[in-house]
Amino acid sequence: KKERFFRDASRRLYAICKELDEDESGYISFEELKQGFHNNADFAAIMHAMDIQEEDLEVVFRMLDADGSGDVEYQEFVQQLHMMRCQDAHTLLVFIRFHITEIRNRFCREPRTEPRRSSRRPSRASGRWASG
Repeated sequence: KKERFFRDASRRLYAICKELDEDESGYISFEELKQGFHNNADFAAIMHAMDIQEEDLEVVFRMLDADGSGDVEYQEFVQQLHMMRCQDAHTLLVFIRFHITEIRNRFCREPRTEPRRSSRRPSRASGRWASG
């Protein structure tokens, strides 16, 4: 019974993704996903049922767009959303791993600079900072 429910829900979500795919590429872009959230009540309802709010869409999309191409194949999108929904602990780990990777990537891209050393030092007598 559960398997049949998943199969039916997957077909419906796949059909919705096809509707959202404005350029009929077979893939859904983040922009199409965001527009679908605003313009397709069925899609928005599915996202809300999965506890995915509008502000979560970008993170979810970027997680699913592993190659960074800017789009995700429908079938992959549907399968991954199902996994997120059914495996809460797994989902949490995937989110954490994604955010750690994002932080690492940002850190590696930013130029490193030496921290400035203060010319001020604490005064021994008062414990206050003195110029030096």
